[in-house]
Amino acid sequence: MIGFYKRALYGLLILLVTSIVLVLIALDQTFLSSPLMPRQASTYGWFSETDTDQYDGGSSTAFLSDDSFLLDAELRLTETIERPYTAVSMVFHDANNQRIHRDLSAYQQITFQIKCSTNTVLTMLVYTVDQVITQPHNYLTYRAPHSYFNCSSQWQPVTLDLTDMTLPAWWLHMFNLNLADNGYSLEQVAKIQLGTTAQSPLNETIRVQVNSLTLRGEDWQTLYLTAGLLILLWLGYIVWFVRAHGHALVSGLQHKILSERPLVAYQQLSLAPHRNTPSDAIIRYLAEHFSNPDLNVEIAVNALGINRTKMNELLKAELGLTFTGYLNKLRLAEASRLLSESDSCNIADIAYTVGYKNISYFNKLFKEEYGCTPKSFKQHFDKASSPQSEQNSH
Repeated sequence: MIGFYKRALYGLLILLVTSIVLVLIALDQTFLSSPLMPRQASTYGWFSETDTDQYDGGSSTAFLSDDSFLLDAELRLTETIERPYTAVSMVFHDANNQRIHRDLSAYQQITFQIKCSTNTVLTMLVYTVDQVITQPHNYLTYRAPHSYFNCSSQWQPVTLDLTDMTLPAWWLHMFNLNLADNGYSLEQVAKIQLGTTAQSPLNETIRVQVNSLTLRGEDWQTLYLTAGLLILLWLGYIVWFVRAHGHALVSGLQHKILSERPLVAYQQLSLAPHRNTPSDAIIRYLAEHFSNPDLNVEIAVNALGINRTKMNELLKAELGLTFTGYLNKLRLAEASRLLSESDSCNIADIAYTVGYKNISYFNKLFKEEYGCTPKSFKQHFDKASSPQSEQNSH
């Protein structure tokens, strides 16, 4: 059994380490985090550009002083036209600095820290491809859902839901689309833009600083698959443990029975038929009378004419056991033989047969000796012998 428990412990440790590694990998794949800023830490390549109403006849301006460690820009709105605007964009590009579309569908949020020199309301737009309307490099034809947020003179965290943004009504009207057609896909994103709104101050330069810009998402499928795999692994270990424990227990019991069979009466007598020492006389007497439920040390002493202390000394020297210890060994060894060799048996009958009047006491001694109850002992041997019986029948 010690060998089995060592294997089980090693298997458990390996399973625990494997489970921890799989969980860590799953958590990393489940809770996605992709920084866009600072630029050196960005998962996706991008470059910055400004966008103002000057293309529509306005005079608003945007000046970008830094886009490496943080996005640092000065935005100024003028009232030259009816709807002035100015913005700074992060445009995705490939290894050759060519504009491309990025698949951001794995992300549900965008988080960042922002500070403005003047309290204002800003907007963030995500330019997504419309499979019917969008024309490459004409950003007016992109679906650009947006979200508004406040910006103050103190650094503050902002979290925007990328899956719950709103398309401008004027854009839907321009392309004769239903105003309820607010759907968009993040599978093809051209750029992310930060700009002013109708509630931004006019004729005032606003310094906007943004850092720690990060895309965040959750992919629970990976965690579910990992959980399923771990359940299968642990169930497999449990099934193996139960079966292997049963086999190891039966093997250990069989070994114990075989090693203790010499204690059984007729075998003990046959080992030394010609010896007639005091210890042999005691052993022979116990071998012949161990099934007597009334047998005790006083009866044996009177029958053999040996001093009680001397009897225990002789048994200790010969077998390493006291009178009571050896008597119980004999009885339990015979009980184990009957249990393992009988096709059907009654535990109470076996207890009486080997010399026990009290069934509970018999069960207690048997469990101390063999590590299981007589009933469990019988069940283990029945299971172990049934496959062999089936093979022999075939």
